[in-house]
Amino acid sequence: MAILFSTGSKELDEILGGFRQRSMLLIVGNPGAGKTTLASQICYVNAFNGFKCLYISFYEDKDKLFWNMKNLGINFAEIESRGLLIYVKLPALSSVEEVMKIISDIVVKERPRVVAIDSINTILEFLERREIQRAILLNFFYQLINVIDGLLVAIAELPFGKEQVDFGAIEFIADAVVVLKHRVEKGLITRILEIRKIRGAPLTIAEIPFSIVEGRGVEVFVSPRPERPASITMTRLKAHEVTEHIFGPLYKGDTIFMSIPGGSEFHPELLIPLIDIVAENNMKTLLITYRYSKDEIIEVFTSMARNLGLNKEVAVKALENHCIIESINPASFSLIQLQSHIVDLVKTHNPDFVIFYAIEVLQSIVEKPSEYLSIVINLLTWLKNQGKLVLRISGHMDNKWVKKHEAIADVVVKLKHKRIEKEYKPIIISWRRGIPPRIIDLTEKNLLNKIEILSKTLNEIIKKRLE
Repeated sequence: MAILFSTGSKELDEILGGFRQRSMLLIVGNPGAGKTTLASQICYVNAFNGFKCLYISFYEDKDKLFWNMKNLGINFAEIESRGLLIYVKLPALSSVEEVMKIISDIVVKERPRVVAIDSINTILEFLERREIQRAILLNFFYQLINVIDGLLVAIAELPFGKEQVDFGAIEFIADAVVVLKHRVEKGLITRILEIRKIRGAPLTIAEIPFSIVEGRGVEVFVSPRPERPASITMTRLKAHEVTEHIFGPLYKGDTIFMSIPGGSEFHPELLIPLIDIVAENNMKTLLITYRYSKDEIIEVFTSMARNLGLNKEVAVKALENHCIIESINPASFSLIQLQSHIVDLVKTHNPDFVIFYAIEVLQSIVEKPSEYLSIVINLLTWLKNQGKLVLRISGHMDNKWVKKHEAIADVVVKLKHKRIEKEYKPIIISWRRGIPPRIIDLTEKNLLNKIEILSKTLNEIIKKRLE
């Protein structure tokens, strides 16, 4: 059975197809792009799986590298203590022959299955205008791949400001070539991984956003395909009658878009049905707000809950037990960074229900609408595939954008104010995809009585769960 070596990223492994024995990966990028981090991650994850790794560096001090990588969840000291990592820092050498001999001697002695060379630029500097020696070096790399019978990872440095440099036939020898890029947007770093070559596999994705995450290293986000399994699409969420009257039937993986007119706040009568959904299905909830702080959200929630008959102490405890609140300033992220941050939050907390509050604040600072919409669709598809219920709440925004957000939602709830007998009354226009819309008067006495009864029921349910 063929051995597959990993990059340490499930998503990247799926794109690259994993690395079989006698493979070579060339990692290219500008200084600070994340080349050493990715090479270290590959070395670490394969050593952790029992394949000894030889890491050769011409620049990095061992203690400094070990310290930096540990902050990213790459514990080199641990695998070194288990005899699965050999770290070698080579001194300044006088010839390519000397470099090849030292590497060959170490490989023969230690017999690693993964070799990382950081970086090959030092070797290539010996070979300018020396075609015969260049051919010798290329043959050396080819033979090295066969000798280790595993994976060779070579790092190549690009000068600042350049995204392409001719590395000659080394790119031909490599089974895969990835280029790590980072650019500045609004004073913030956006990281992109470009796949230039995959031998033996169709190249369908050219660029992938990635981030370097504390405790987890390099993580990539691949545009997902709709893959919600039947076990999720057929799972109807439990809710009381009045909740289903407002939202209709809800299923795992649904996306709800709720729009609130300009100058209005979240309507209190909509809060109890949402609490009903969370309580009846015992859902862990992640609330991401682009406008308010965590303390403001708690204050608003408890105030509305109190007005609807929920005990304040019960409301606060329910919020603490069921809800994680994350306040985000969208201006402090690029769009790709924000996507990565949200994915990280979902992976960390693993909620059942994700609420995005005040999405109009985020949209107001978007400079590239098409990129923003693509990221929203990718993120919602990813959440849907995992069966997460999503609620996106928006204040006032341009009508053309409202229609776009409605188009990608499963359920739409629009709060409006309709003039009835010389006064404006709140109404809801609600529909599920494929089902005709219905109009609900939020001042109708029968509805308010049902919400009041539900509020009392939830009060008792939550109290019992908190005992």
